[in-house]
Amino acid sequence: KKHIEEGRDGLAEKSKDMGVTWSYIWLYYWFWRFKSNFSGLIGSYKEAIVDDRTIDSLFGKLDYALKNTPKWLWPHRFKMKDHRQKLKLVNPENNNLISGDSMNPEFGRGSRKTCVFLDEGAFWEYFRESWESCGDTTSCRLVCSTPHGRNSFAILRDSGIDYLTLHWRQHPFKDEEWYEFQKQRRTDEE
Repeated sequence: KKHIEEGRDGLAEKSKDMGVTWSYIWLYYWFWRFKSNFSGLIGSYKEAIVDDRTIDSLFGKLDYALKNTPKWLWPHRFKMKDHRQKLKLVNPENNNLISGDSMNPEFGRGSRKTCVFLDEGAFWEYFRESWESCGDTTSCRLVCSTPHGRNSFAILRDSGIDYLTLHWRQHPFKDEEWYEFQKQRRTDEE
């Protein structure tokens, strides 16, 4: 929240299954619903992960947030069929917008945004280009990912950016027993 309010970039490196993407989606939802002048862009390395209308996609998670919000808390005049379109969520009460896009070298280029969120940045073929193209679009670029070798995401992580590391040991349901089980069922490389 502070990064968005202060207009600062941030990076989260995480183990899988830590709920980080969900946290970003709920944060976007909160700004979309309750703050003025919010325009957010969310993206991932495949369009289906951005919006395929299932809970596995980023917009599917936004749909889940909406559907689990009491209707009296929905924006005034909000209609799902009118204000929730493919790769777009509009708040008719305050004109806030969350839009989506998939990985491409021009990702984020164009209209100004309050914040841009790149999900699973380590898996983007054009991560560096996308990150850089967002630099003139917003003062707040946020990215999270499970590490994936020495790539542009790893270089960004080591650049001095404000970052957070969420290791699997911080997960409340994972312990040494879980870890030993995972080691038995996977290769050393995995």
